[in-house]
Amino acid sequence: MKFPSLSMLSLLFAWCSASTIPSTPRGDDSPFVLITTKTSATMFKAADYPPGSGVYMCQDPNWGGCVEAPLPDLKEHPDAWCVGITGAWDNSISAFGPDKGLLCTIWDASACTGGGYNIRWPGIADLRTVGWDDKISSFWCVADV
Repeated sequence: MKFPSLSMLSLLFAWCSASTIPSTPRGDDSPFVLITTKTSATMFKAADYPPGSGVYMCQDPNWGGCVEAPLPDLKEHPDAWCVGITGAWDNSISAFGPDKGLLCTIWDASACTGGGYNIRWPGIADLRTVGWDDKISSFWCVADV
């Protein structure tokens, strides 16, 4: 199954304690923006997942209307990370799939707070089956060991 790359969308990285630093916009001007936030505790190490890892997020069940979202490179950013979802994608994800070898926790509030739910590869094609349809506002991932 082939999905559009996140390179079609805008991507921003931001520290909680610093101003947002936008990357070069890629592709069309989509309302979908990822914001990575540094949490207060160092929870993950660079070896926790390989560079280039990512997740698929889809607005329709059964892998319809998907984008691929790369995770931050932990060798460049060794602190703990939470990926917040804003714009049209916030609370509108109906399928979620981490790359093989990842364990992701999805959250119903920004900054990886609120209620959480763990998802392993290959993911969940229809989040309605677990009560999480249109509820994801943030997520984090670690190596599934």
